[in-house]
Amino acid sequence: ATGIGPLEVTGDGTLPITLDIDVDSLQLYYELESITYHSAGGRYSCTAPAGNMSGVVPIHVFRKPEPQIFVDGVAEDSFKVCNTTVTLVADADNGTATWSNDPSGVFFTPGSGQDEYLASIPNDHDAFGKYTLTFTSEAGDCAGEDMIDIHYFEQPADAYAGEPTEIFLISSIQLNADPATAGVGTWEVVSGGGIIADEHSPNTDVDGLAMGENKFNWIVTNGVCSTSNDVIIVFRNEVERYDGFSPNGDMHNEYFIMRGLAYADEFEISFFNALGNTVRTIDQDNVEELIIDPALIANGLRDDEMVVWDGYSDRNLVPSGTYYYAGYFIIYEKRRELQGSVVVVR
Repeated sequence: ATGIGPLEVTGDGTLPITLDIDVDSLQLYYELESITYHSAGGRYSCTAPAGNMSGVVPIHVFRKPEPQIFVDGVAEDSFKVCNTTVTLVADADNGTATWSNDPSGVFFTPGSGQDEYLASIPNDHDAFGKYTLTFTSEAGDCAGEDMIDIHYFEQPADAYAGEPTEIFLISSIQLNADPATAGVGTWEVVSGGGIIADEHSPNTDVDGLAMGENKFNWIVTNGVCSTSNDVIIVFRNEVERYDGFSPNGDMHNEYFIMRGLAYADEFEISFFNALGNTVRTIDQDNVEELIIDPALIANGLRDDEMVVWDGYSDRNLVPSGTYYYAGYFIIYEKRRELQGSVVVVR
C-alpha cells in the first residue's frame, strides 16, 4: 500500500511517521532493518548491522477525524435562536467526541435522534448572549474539531405604550412605555406629528404635537425573536368651550364651562353684552367667587373642566341673549388670546 514502507526516519526519541492511508485505523508491524547513529557535530556515524537486530515494532495508525456540526441539516458557522435550547447534529467522523464552550454556561444533553445534541443555557436574563461551541473528535493521538457560534436571544414581554392621553394648551408630552424586558424598544410616529427626543427611551419627551390625534408606536425587538408593538394616542386640545348655557335650575347646562383652562398658570376673561358693556370679569383670583351648586352639574366636573361664568352680573342673573368674551391665559410663560361668544338662555 502507498505510504506504508519501507520508511526512513531520523531524529531523537519518539519519531513521528506520516502514512497515506484511507481507513480509519490500522495496526501495522514494522521490522527494523538498521539504525544509524550520528555524533552531535555530524563528524562520526555508525550503523548497527542488520544481523545484530531482531524483533518487530507494532505501529497503530489513525486517520485524523473531520467532525462537522449541523443545524437543521445545514453545516453552520453561526446560528441565532430565540430560546434557551438549540438542537445540533454533530458527526464525530471516526473519533470519540466531546463538547466545550466559551464562555462557559452551556450544558449538553443527548437528543432523540442519531448524533443529536441539545445545547442549553439557564433560563436567566443574564445567561442570554453569544457562545462559541467546540465539537472535538479524537482518534488515538489524532484530533479534529468544528466550531459554531450560537447567539441565544430572550423573548421580550409584549410591548406596552401606555394609556391614551389628552393634553390641553401645550404641544409637548412625555411618553412612558414599559421598558423592553430584553432587546430594544423604538418609538415611531404613526400619525399626527411630533419630534421624539430619544426614540429608544421608554420615557422620552415629544415636542411639536399636532392638533388633535397623535399616534405613537412602541416597538420591541430582540434579534430573531417575535416583534411586538403597542400604540398610544395623544390627543392635543386647545381650550374647549361650549356655545351656550342655561342658568335656570333644570340641571342641564347650568354654567358656562371650559375644558383645559384649568391647566393655565394665569387667565382672565371678560364678558360683554351686545352694547359692549362689561358684565363680568373672571380670573384665577376670583373664580372661586362664582355661585356654583355642584348638585346642578350632572356627573360633576372633570379634572380638566372649569366653570368660568355662572350667568351673574352684580349678583343678578343676566337676561337671555348673546354675550361676547375676550381674555387671555398664560401657560409656561406664554400668553395666548381667548375670545368668542356664548348664548345665555333663561
